Amino acid sequence: MATSMNSRRIDPFKLADQKASIQRSLNLISLPRVVEVVGESESQVTVEMNFWRDDQYRCVIQGHLETRANVVCERCLNPVEQPIVSDFTLCVVSSDEAARDIPREYDPLILTEQLIDVADIVEDEILLALPMFSYHADADCDQGMIPRREDQQDEEADIQSSEQKPNPFSVLSTLKLKK
Repeated sequence: MATSMNSRRIDPFKLADQKASIQRSLNLISLPRVVEVVGESESQVTVEMNFWRDDQYRCVIQGHLETRANVVCERCLNPVEQPIVSDFTLCVVSSDEAARDIPREYDPLILTEQLIDVADIVEDEILLALPMFSYHADADCDQGMIPRREDQQDEEADIQSSEQKPNPFSVLSTLKLKK
């Protein structure tokens, strides 16, 4: 049973009993915790969630989301567009103790109220799916923008000058050959 409910707050237990599916499209800018990390973006997040009950009658949410976000390239510090895709399987529980008893294939979703905001689930999953480090492709990265440290320049000069100087131990190799 596919639905495209307009309400942001949903009752996951009721939807699991109905074996419902929902599809949503959210603006990335409407997710404040994500905006704190990636900045403002006009990107859309598409999410699909399927609700069902497992063999132990636990409420399960299986979902998939996709979006694109501009994150900072760790090499050149310029924005790089990063695709974000996440597949998730959540088991709805009411406490930390109940979360300890769910199978490993589920991630716990602890509810303190009967209704949950879909945007909260989407925010959590995007934040978990963000890469720890982001880089442009080597050809696209503007590494010339990176300021060089003075000590780094001195080290490179030392390496170049040591390559030009003759090795003082090369005399020892000729002595070894004479024996």
